Amino acid sequence: MRKIVFALTMSLMAAFPAAAQDKGDLQKLADQWTEAYNKNDIAAVARIYTDDAVLLPPDAAMIRGREAIQGFWKTEAERATDLKVTVVEVKSLGPANAHAIFTSIVRPKVQPSQQVPGKGATLLQKSGEEWKIVAQVWNRDIGQASTGHGMMAQGMMGQVIGGHSMMSGMMRPGGMSGMPIMGGRGHMLKLMFAIADTSGDGALSFEEVTTIHKRIFDRVDSDKDGRVTIEEVQAFIRE
Repeated sequence: MRKIVFALTMSLMAAFPAAAQDKGDLQKLADQWTEAYNKNDIAAVARIYTDDAVLLPPDAAMIRGREAIQGFWKTEAERATDLKVTVVEVKSLGPANAHAIFTSIVRPKVQPSQQVPGKGATLLQKSGEEWKIVAQVWNRDIGQASTGHGMMAQGMMGQVIGGHSMMSGMMRPGGMSGMPIMGGRGHMLKLMFAIADTSGDGALSFEEVTTIHKRIFDRVDSDKDGRVTIEEVQAFIRE
């Protein structure tokens, strides 16, 4: 009986490796990921994901597959830099799978002095000696969407970290079909859509979207010189 219990205990220990060791390995992977991202080596970032990996960005549609994920991070790297990721907790899900909780901080290129904190979770799979990301979900910390990131300023500047702004959604192929209508902001987006849809046909034309952009531009351009500076954007956001 003791031999059976011992054998069962050893098999369980083998099936669930030490979380501390996994945490060290996964922090190395996170460092590898962020180093590639900050160097704009997005192909290297994509290689850390499995072929059929899934991303669940905040306020955006699900992204599936390595090629689509590479395209997503390429766009994000144009908006933000100096990304740092810290693995704070790891749970082993067997000999070749793990679940990791992480925190992050990133700096928007349009506002270099600002840092945007966030957090998320990653499901990983080990292939040989390498960990690969199977699924990933994250969001910004509470307050980041409203503090220093006004909705209208986001839309004009395309400034959203790990997500999509209202205006960028309108400008993507397919127009409003790509816009996220979810959570508490759904009602606001519907309201803004109704205001923008001056023709009342249930869709936004290029002219209608352009009109919105001009209104925003004119509002932010406080000295009316036909150009918008970072200082004017920051002043508009603080209002």
